[in-house]
Amino acid sequence: MRHIIRLFALVTILASAGMTWAQQSASTPVNESATISQPIQIFKNTDLNFGSIIAGLVAGTCHVGGSITTLTTSTNPPTGVTSTTQTFTGGGTGPMAYSGSASSSGAGFNLKVSPQVASFIVTGEPCLTYSITVTGGTTVNDGTFPGHSMAVVLDKPSGGAVNSGGTAGTIQNTGEPGTDKFVIGGTLTVGAFQTSGVYTGTFTVQVCYN
Repeated sequence: MRHIIRLFALVTILASAGMTWAQQSASTPVNESATISQPIQIFKNTDLNFGSIIAGLVAGTCHVGGSITTLTTSTNPPTGVTSTTQTFTGGGTGPMAYSGSASSSGAGFNLKVSPQVASFIVTGEPCLTYSITVTGGTTVNDGTFPGHSMAVVLDKPSGGAVNSGGTAGTIQNTGEPGTDKFVIGGTLTVGAFQTSGVYTGTFTVQVCYN
């Protein structure tokens, strides 16, 4: 009888101990966090314009380049100050900049157009790097006379914190924080006795965080 009672007591103790273990638990706090960066955006500040050109007796080229300096970031979109250079090849009988006073002709287009380098402003998260991709822009075409065109070779993007290869830049953390800036010039090939007219074309510039 004693053995039965002891066995019953042992079973009761073990059962109680098992219930105690089943009720034990543990916990720990877990932190939550999120890091938000500003989206990258690109704004065209100025278009690329080779200006008013007089065709030569021989073929030649017109190169337009320049720089973008002080930005105004209080406006939406931001704006920047640009300077432009224009140079020609082809010698004395090649193409040259129009320097006359007439502003229009019987052809119906403006004869007095200033050259302008294309310039861009990038905004985003300071210190982040981004890539630059340029597509198109290899020709300009006369809208009045289809088939008349001139070849264009675009320069690599340059300026601001853009690398020497023109393929990437960095959003600035000082000076003009949250921005970067660059220009794209180009070389236009003007044929001998190139047909008069307004030649136009387009290219696309894309920026993307690395």
